[in-house]
Amino acid sequence: MNDLIRSLLLPIHGSTFLFLYIVYVIVLFIVVYRFFSHSFNLKSNTNINTDNLSNISLAYLKGGTSSVIELCLFSMYKNGLINISTENILTYISAKGDRNKTTNEAETFLFDYLDKEKAVSDFIYNKDFLSKFNKIITADVSILKEKGYLRDGLSKIVPKLGFFVSLFLIIYPAVLKIQLGLARYKAVTFLITLLVISIIAFIIMYSVISYKFKYTKKALDLLKSLKKSLNWYVADLKSNSISNKLDPLFAAAVLGTEIFYTTGDYYAISLALYPLQNHVSSGSSGSDSSGCSSSSCSGSSCSSSSCGGSSCGGGGCGGCGGGD
Repeated sequence: MNDLIRSLLLPIHGSTFLFLYIVYVIVLFIVVYRFFSHSFNLKSNTNINTDNLSNISLAYLKGGTSSVIELCLFSMYKNGLINISTENILTYISAKGDRNKTTNEAETFLFDYLDKEKAVSDFIYNKDFLSKFNKIITADVSILKEKGYLRDGLSKIVPKLGFFVSLFLIIYPAVLKIQLGLARYKAVTFLITLLVISIIAFIIMYSVISYKFKYTKKALDLLKSLKKSLNWYVADLKSNSISNKLDPLFAAAVLGTEIFYTTGDYYAISLALYPLQNHVSSGSSGSDSSGCSSSSCSGSSCSSSSCGGSSCGGGGCGGCGGGD
């Protein structure tokens, strides 16, 4: 096989090979990115069935553990159970009020954890805290696996194998051409530089999309559809209007608490949770956990359960209250 490929590469002159190699790498990048991020044939459905997933399960699909913690803290703030303070540009969160007003085990755990002020970074980097939190929310992750939203078994390995195969396809032809060039005393510095840049760029791309490897296309389809269905709600928030037609926790689960920056009621908590939001968007949201409750983060009328079993047409789960 090596001899065959060498015989094909040998007649191609250096500048021609460089051009063809650049095109080859770009095409490979596009194919790999779209394939491994499930963006082939991703479409938003007009009829959305959330399988009665809880707000917490939806938050986990959005951004893993960090999104779930973010949602729980948002729920606790909404119910008057946490205090936010700022000192030397750092934000601290502590518990206040009645512990019995927490709506689920995860919130109760967070309430106890906040008996002393904690910086938001404590929710990201404290491994002992994360380990305990993960155990509490295992049920929500299990539901996602059972309903086919998370890869399991061998299907978890396939994307990683695909990555290494793709990396090999980038390296192999360039290395052969470099060997041929060196054997013929040709300059190969530019090709070596291009190969190194391609490898680094590919690894960066992998780190950006690798968190998606644990999700199935079904999960990403659902999230895309739900986000599109909530466009009307986001538009209302931008005009500083919080619609009573939709549970804010459902919107926070699907879109994140950052959508509430422009509102007076939730501005403080949205700003305080920015490091968690940034942790999610950076692609580090893939820890194996989920769950703020096994049903929903509050008893409001439009939780994901209330939308999920039916087909929320048109406005999606915004259809619980309607859109524009």
